[in-house]
Amino acid sequence: MPVTLTLQFMFSAMADVAELVPGVQRLDPLTVSFTSSDYLEAFHCIRALILMAGAVA
Repeated sequence: MPVTLTLQFMFSAMADVAELVPGVQRLDPLTVSFTSSDYLEAFHCIRALILMAGAVA
């Protein structure tokens, strides 16, 4: 069963960086999502996006 995790950033530059990751979809200027059939993979991706966004802020 696929799982989709959605992440809303404070700044659009954070979403800009996150959108570069394969499989990440941009939903609006601040929001991205990632869908996977494996929850752990989706969780690791979202966690990585948070770390990447912190480097931009």
